[in-house]
Amino acid sequence: MDTMLHGHLHYRCAIDLESLHENRNDWQDLVKRVRSWVAAVAGVDERELAKPWFYLGDHWGAGCPSAFSLETCQAGCAPESDVPINWACRIEHPCRQHKSCRWRTDITITTVSSKLFRLVLINQRFVRSNYVGEEPAAPDPSVPNFIQILLKAKSWKCSAGSESLNPKPVIARVGCFDLVKKTLQDSDRGCPIVYVSRDFETKEPLIDASFLARYLAGTAVVYVAENSEADKETEALFQKDFRCWGGMVRVYQPRVDFSDPRDARRHRFFTTKMIQELGSDEVMLQIVRACCRRAYLLRPGDIASVEDVYAKKRMERLRELAGERQVEDTELNKLIESVQEDNDKYQKEIEHLRQEVEFLTGQVAERDDRLRAKEHEFEAYQQATQDAYARRDELETRCQALAALKELPRDLLGALKLIGRLHAGRVVVLDDALKSAETANFEVRSLPDAWECLWGMATVLYDLFFLPDQPQNKESAFKDATGFELTLSEGRQTNRDRRFAKMRTRQFNGKTIDITPHVKSGNKPPKCLRVHFYVDHESKRLVIGHCGDHLDTYTTRKR
Repeated sequence: MDTMLHGHLHYRCAIDLESLHENRNDWQDLVKRVRSWVAAVAGVDERELAKPWFYLGDHWGAGCPSAFSLETCQAGCAPESDVPINWACRIEHPCRQHKSCRWRTDITITTVSSKLFRLVLINQRFVRSNYVGEEPAAPDPSVPNFIQILLKAKSWKCSAGSESLNPKPVIARVGCFDLVKKTLQDSDRGCPIVYVSRDFETKEPLIDASFLARYLAGTAVVYVAENSEADKETEALFQKDFRCWGGMVRVYQPRVDFSDPRDARRHRFFTTKMIQELGSDEVMLQIVRACCRRAYLLRPGDIASVEDVYAKKRMERLRELAGERQVEDTELNKLIESVQEDNDKYQKEIEHLRQEVEFLTGQVAERDDRLRAKEHEFEAYQQATQDAYARRDELETRCQALAALKELPRDLLGALKLIGRLHAGRVVVLDDALKSAETANFEVRSLPDAWECLWGMATVLYDLFFLPDQPQNKESAFKDATGFELTLSEGRQTNRDRRFAKMRTRQFNGKTIDITPHVKSGNKPPKCLRVHFYVDHESKRLVIGHCGDHLDTYTTRKR
């Protein structure tokens, strides 16, 4: 197996599993579920793995797909049964998104009793040691399918200590917040709780609680306030530094100490303003990263890898040898005791270092989050600056047009040019449109109608396409507001004819655009006017490509 460096933790969970079925080999059922998932990842028939070695421990040899590896091991035996106390499985396979990376997943099952087990899953991505190039981007957050299936299984109760794991949001109902507070304080709770309050004005959460709960499955539980009245209960029951209300979102770590204001620092929160500035997607991403990758969910002594099981197995063998030679050789016993003492000492050092790493990782994560927030602010300022410059240019163009406006336009061409200058930030007039206006069979007496039509396009029609919360039926809304008819498409026969389609194409900013949508004024020459346009969402402007006579259609050409 190729050496792998720079491992990045992608997902980690520790789940307490209680069987809800009687008269069944629950340990075997769990291992079969692991086996099914591994077979799906490897893309093989599950029967390929339905062999004794998978349960007893070994490497997958014959039949193992190329670049894929699988290893299992077990240690110990539960009293009065043949169920292993510890069992582990490790799979490694290439990353589909980046060929230089590999995925590694460790799944361990620890038997607590005949009906109670503890499952730990750690999912990591590694970069090959011989890789040279740009560092692969971190993958998007995801929950292993195995965990999703396990949480939905009706035969198992999944929890993290005293907290039931739920892939759906839990409704925090009014009148029940004393229970919520007890849950937050519970010393046996083994996972974070993400509390989502509701905005004062909209009465809705500012983030998608259901989406967040799916991506935190197995690692945290999402509580969402039933309504805005719940805020009053948190205000009454929670100390000031621990509250979450008015659209805020907060991550309550295990063992909340409401009596110590300093403890509030552990429980990261996002204010309404922060959510609005960062965006709900970025806030949810930060929460998922914190809970799935940074939160330390393991307990001291948890078995989390095949190496941990091998260590248990070696210690068991030492104890067996000591028992066999207890009378003959006390030196071996002393050696085992010494090894055990060293092991205990190293375990304490590891735990101490783990706590330091967890603390430093949290600090780095907070700095990263602050950096992303500053980057987001900088991008917002950049965009605001660009918008300000664009608005300045638009106003300068409008001022120049007003300064040069000594008299009203006398023909359609003059009216079109003036509209283009007065509404430069909203309307672009192509040369083809100017030519069509210059040659149009349009009488001067109808110029006021043409001016009203063009002005309505630069104001009412622009708002219909680019401002939020506009009606879906734009044709009806435009006619109600201006009296002019808006058509967004042509007839079926016209669309099928390539000649007619070509008449309705123009070139703009290096691309071919379709100016089929048009506004109508009048029906018969010389009072007939058709203004064809394209909605450019990239520059947020209406591009006028034709302003003049009726363009040919299947019906007019037939006549």
